[in-house]
Amino acid sequence: MSPDLKTNLILAGAGAAVAAGLALTIYPSNQPDSSRQIHPIKNSTGSNPTPDTSYGNSYTLPDLVSPMSNLEDPELQRMINDVLGIDPYALAPRPISLREARQNFLVGVAMARQLHPEETIFQEPKGSTMVINGRLYDLQKPPDFFFANATLQGVLRRVYNHPSWGKRPPESVTEDITALSKRLAILNASVHPVVDPTMLADLNKGLDILESRGKKTPDKTVVVNNFSSADNGNVLTLAERGNVFDFLGWYYWHQEPALVEEFTRASVNMHRGLTIADDFVGTFREYLENGSIFRRRVLYAETLENHAKAQVLQAKYGVFRKWLGVDIGFKAYPKDLQDYQLGQVVWIEDPEEIYDSRNSGVYLRPEPRSDINPDWPNTRNGFAVKILAGPEVVINSEEEQAIRMYRVQSGNTLKLPDGRTAFVPDPNSQGWMPDDYLGAAS
Repeated sequence: MSPDLKTNLILAGAGAAVAAGLALTIYPSNQPDSSRQIHPIKNSTGSNPTPDTSYGNSYTLPDLVSPMSNLEDPELQRMINDVLGIDPYALAPRPISLREARQNFLVGVAMARQLHPEETIFQEPKGSTMVINGRLYDLQKPPDFFFANATLQGVLRRVYNHPSWGKRPPESVTEDITALSKRLAILNASVHPVVDPTMLADLNKGLDILESRGKKTPDKTVVVNNFSSADNGNVLTLAERGNVFDFLGWYYWHQEPALVEEFTRASVNMHRGLTIADDFVGTFREYLENGSIFRRRVLYAETLENHAKAQVLQAKYGVFRKWLGVDIGFKAYPKDLQDYQLGQVVWIEDPEEIYDSRNSGVYLRPEPRSDINPDWPNTRNGFAVKILAGPEVVINSEEEQAIRMYRVQSGNTLKLPDGRTAFVPDPNSQGWMPDDYLGAAS
């Protein structure tokens, strides 16, 4: 990367900092590359910004955008963790002021611009405002900054990914958070400025399916340090960490008394040691977060002829199926359940790949089994397969799931001159796969 480009990217962060009443230390562009460095700077109300001495060294912007696997300097790792709002060793976000978070945000914007110079998600600021993904935010207002920083976190955490940070945000994280900021008003006068962007993306997806099915959805939220299940009226309570489908479950526990009553009847004496409220919320989460796993649990009980458990699980599943009017696959993605016939050609519908293309690949197993091997052939979302055999049920005792599988032949479809569609098989790509990934007939 040329020195001039490197300087411009650092100055881009500086411009945003000045606009927001902050400052970054930028060395003159005529100095050697090693001297043009970014220092974390505390907010300055005067002419002399105060360096944050919690870091022993200073780093150039290219240092910050190096792949995480190449970072060996613990202080550099710590600085990137701060920009990403992450403490890998903490059970909850560390205390951080809005001022400090804004400073980290501005460094992060410069990082994002260097990582994705072709994208225009983060526009040049005007005063204390910045247009991000087409939406205007006032960075001085905590609710606005909450969504602005979450958008940045989503962009950066797709690059800097670490197992201790949880799952990588979906590709749609930017669009999801922008949509959420339009549909959900934060009521807090002040709010912790850092939150898991994946949680917000999943919340938007959950609200999408609920709204599309005609359900009342919250338009206000409060963000708290420690979650409370108390009734908050038509206000969704979010915690800084946790499962967003649990938070939604508690909202509907208070807002849908008829649903609660029906669930209570369906699950009588089968709460696994939980209160009825906890059971309701846990079942709501299971259904909306990954209905495929829920159905596998039902099939497991049926296959082992545990009729009592199977009956209750099916009844609880049925309550939410009736209420929502649709089966769910993965992360609130609707699923059309079908029985497939031999010789039928169907499309692969992989909600995990739809959620994030890096999850691509449905492995075709040599025999019905639950494990996978990257050396096996695979197919992908949107591809066609032909049903060759099945279904067979595979028991996974460790996870208490039963998986219904079909043997398929992967291939392509070809439009014929007479308008019919022909299936062209791939002779090297066939095997057994779960029916969770089979979609509509071609």
